[in-house]
Amino acid sequence: MASTALRVALICGTYGAGQGTGGQSAALAAGLAERGHHVQVWARRVDRADGIEVHALPRSRRALWGAVSRVPREQFDVVHAMERAPGADVYRAGGGVHQAWLDGLPPALSWRRWMLRQRREARLDAAAATTARRVIANSQRVAAELVAFHGIAPGRVVVVRNGVQLPVVDADLRGRVRQRWGVPSGGRVALFLGHDAVRKGLDVAAAAFARVAGPLDRMVAAGPRHGPPGVRCVGPMPAAEALAAADAMVLPSRYDASSNAVLEAMAAGVPPVCSRRDGASELVPDRRLVVADPADVLGVAEALGYAWAAADAEGLRSAARAWPVSRMVLQTELVYRELTRA
Repeated sequence: MASTALRVALICGTYGAGQGTGGQSAALAAGLAERGHHVQVWARRVDRADGIEVHALPRSRRALWGAVSRVPREQFDVVHAMERAPGADVYRAGGGVHQAWLDGLPPALSWRRWMLRQRREARLDAAAATTARRVIANSQRVAAELVAFHGIAPGRVVVVRNGVQLPVVDADLRGRVRQRWGVPSGGRVALFLGHDAVRKGLDVAAAAFARVAGPLDRMVAAGPRHGPPGVRCVGPMPAAEALAAADAMVLPSRYDASSNAVLEAMAAGVPPVCSRRDGASELVPDRRLVVADPADVLGVAEALGYAWAAADAEGLRSAARAWPVSRMVLQTELVYRELTRA
């Protein structure tokens, strides 16, 4: 229980989804409430009602420019934006730095950086970061980008890692899901877990899988509904369910602030093949699973072969246990305390 209760307003896009920022928002709100703080949420979408008071925001991203003004600030000690809403006391850069993603696009996708929508998002991101009193990064990579791209003083940036829920073991779940996916007996499953197939590198994952897969092996994409040949796309599904049926996860992201899927895979004992451009790769204890270049098909294929053959499941679980939701909640509360003392 916290010694002195704080009044916290959270601003988020989706509240209550099991994955991504929506899930982190719900976990933070619940954790703060459990510690005795008074939390209200302003959200553009609500996927879960959990006893926290939630207020609706317009769904348009343009409305984020004025989202903070909808909060009666005199009633709160801290206003915390979990997405790009300028003017908050605390801004969590959970999506990373948008300009860093645009600048790192491969040549085939470089046209995206000139899209009006992308330029608007970059301006919104910069405004949210530069107007906040403190900025939370969920990886060291993003912390460095906030300083380099937005000129934020390093002392205003705090690294608070995503929190992960340890999965509930269901001995029969693996068999049920693999049967539904049509995985033959003796086959190995490489799982792609994420909704943004382009940014998270489904094309590279599929090409790498094709280089090392045997006739009984299968590649499944949970999130996308369409993908390259040879990939079974099953659409959105709970991460814990998909990971229960996987033998390795392949997520060579072109850019990711800190993928929840990497931590979730580790917690499930599933080796995550990921790229160094994903901030979550900083937490992977076995560096043979981390590929420097997300476009390196051969490197991803080699890491996948290693993941299937020799990765240490218990070592991965142990590493994930160091980052529970409770740690994320406490570290965020410490950021609030520092601001309110000031």
